[in-house]
Amino acid sequence: MGIAGLWAFLREEGHVRPLEGVELARHVDGKVLAIDASLWLMQSQLEDSHTHDRKHIKVVFERVIHFLMMGALPVLVFEGTPPPAKQQELERRRKVMWGTSYSSSFSSRASVPRKNMAFEQLATDVKKLLDALGLPFEQAVGEGEAMCALLNRQHRVDAVVSNDGDALLYGARAVYKDLRLHVRLLPDHHRGEWLDRESDLGASLSMSSQDFLALCLLSGCDFLMAGVKQVGCKGAMEILRVLQRRRAKQQQQQQHHQSTTSLPLVETS
Repeated sequence: MGIAGLWAFLREEGHVRPLEGVELARHVDGKVLAIDASLWLMQSQLEDSHTHDRKHIKVVFERVIHFLMMGALPVLVFEGTPPPAKQQELERRRKVMWGTSYSSSFSSRASVPRKNMAFEQLATDVKKLLDALGLPFEQAVGEGEAMCALLNRQHRVDAVVSNDGDALLYGARAVYKDLRLHVRLLPDHHRGEWLDRESDLGASLSMSSQDFLALCLLSGCDFLMAGVKQVGCKGAMEILRVLQRRRAKQQQQQQHHQSTTSLPLVETS
């Protein structure tokens, strides 16, 4: 959903745990990790060091091997048909990715949900690679990151790998951000950040999925890019905290009312 500044805010609040080196290597060992495939595909097209037309195959193959050698099983999730509300942001990303080769004739139909055929071909190539390697992957009906979060909620994967933490908005329990694993580098070069909503670190992160959605709409996201003027992530959090306190007070009042009205009547002689 793309909330600007969400992860930085969570880091400032003390919910994010930095990991690096051997600690990170041990942390991912034995874990099954869901990854939005569009993230890797997009990054592969922006990679300057590879000039051939199969650089997406090279990038995904190398990253998959790195994950496996570190003891983690990557499960790539491929994007389905995007929702209409996200088309404006997708158009922007496609123009960044494809540049002048992206047809402007499509941009006039941004309200119509559709797939980018060039991007689809990249996904098809990578699926064939994963099949050849005997690795699992998932095809989402809609957004890939939403499917990643669903797999995490269903305990089918241990965590979601993200570049912005948006999986939290879809209800993910645990997220790695900017996870960098490279077996050719010294352990000191392994880096990433970790947030677990169910751990002691995330105990104070008492936000429901509805709270995250409200945060998304108030501060701006891929579906409502402007958000509420001059609110931002911090302002949206303050609003949510006020509403949470009000909601908790209402629940206490309701419980008190129920307890007093359910008292048995005592007959007086």
